[in-house]
Amino acid sequence: MPRPKLVAPCTVCTIQTTSFNYGVHSCDACKNFFRRCLLSLTEIKQCTHPKSVKKCQWCRLQSCINAGMTLTNRLTEPILPTNIGAIIGQLRFLDDSRQESFLKMIPKNSLSLDDLVNSDKIDCELKPKNHQSDFYDWATMNQITAITFIKRLEFMRSLQKEEKTLLIKSTYIRFLTIINAMRAIRSNKEETRFPGDVDIFPPEVQDFYQDSPQLLNVVRCRLVAKLRELKIKYEEFLLLTVIFICNPAMTNYSLLTSGVLAQQQIIHSNALWQFCLINYQSSGPVRFLELLSVIGAIHKQYEDFGSVIIEFRSANPKFPIQKLFDDGIEQMLR
Repeated sequence: MPRPKLVAPCTVCTIQTTSFNYGVHSCDACKNFFRRCLLSLTEIKQCTHPKSVKKCQWCRLQSCINAGMTLTNRLTEPILPTNIGAIIGQLRFLDDSRQESFLKMIPKNSLSLDDLVNSDKIDCELKPKNHQSDFYDWATMNQITAITFIKRLEFMRSLQKEEKTLLIKSTYIRFLTIINAMRAIRSNKEETRFPGDVDIFPPEVQDFYQDSPQLLNVVRCRLVAKLRELKIKYEEFLLLTVIFICNPAMTNYSLLTSGVLAQQQIIHSNALWQFCLINYQSSGPVRFLELLSVIGAIHKQYEDFGSVIIEFRSANPKFPIQKLFDDGIEQMLR
C-alpha cells in the first residue's frame, strides 16, 4: 500500500499542499512563481502592499527566499548564523537566476549598453530546441545577466539613476571576468570558456592573435588558476563579488553613493570574515586575506583583457562589431 503524502502548509502562502519544490513544502502556484522569477530579466519593484504576499510580487519573492527556496538541495552544507545565511541566500538566489537565464535564454533584439543599463525589461526568449549558441550569443547573454544581477542587488534601490548607471558601467566587465573564471572552476576546467567549449574570444580576435596565442591564454587561464589554487568556495565567490562591486573608490561617485557602497562593503566583508572563521577556525584570518587578494587578480585580469581587445580594435577600426561590444570597448577606454 503506497505511503500517504504529507499534507502541510505551503511555506510561502500557507495553503495546504502535498508538494515539495525547490527544497521546501510549497504549492505549485508558488513553485511556478519562483521559477518565473529566476527566468525573468525584469526588475521586480519593491513592495507596494506591505506584508501582502498575494498582492505584491516583491513580498511573495521575499517569502520564497526566506522560506529557503533554491534551485539545488544544499542540505549537506554547514549551518551558518542567520544573518550570514540570509546574506548568502539572497546572493545565491540572484546568481541562480543569472545562471538559469544565461543558459536557457537568448535576446530577441540587438542591444546597446545603455539599453541594458536603463531598461526595466530586456526582451529575451527561450532558446529554440537544438539551437547552437555561438560566441556572440553567449557573450551577449553573459552581459545581460551580469548587469541584471548588479541591478537586482538590494542596495541599488537606494541609489539615484545616474549613480546606478555609473556603478554598472564601472564594474560589469570586471564582474564578467570572475563569473567566467568561476564557471571554469565549477566545470573543472583549466581555462575560461563558454558552454559547448566556445572560446571567450570571438573568432576574429583569435585570428588576429594567431602568431601570439599566449596573450589570449593568459586571459583565459590566470584568474582560473588563482581561484583553483585557493580552492574557492561558491559562498566565498558570492561575497567577494559584492565586496569588489561596492568599492567606493572605483570611480567618481557622489558622497551619498560612496557612503552606501562603503557600508555594503563593510557588511559583506564582515560576512566573509565570519564565514572564514566558521569554516577554517584558527586559519580563518589567513583565509580571509587570501580571498581579498582575488580582488587584485580581478583588476589585473580586466587590464589584460582590455589590452587584448583594445589592440585588436585599434588595428581594425572599421571592423563591423555589434553595438553592445563596441560600447564595452568604449567603456574600457575611459
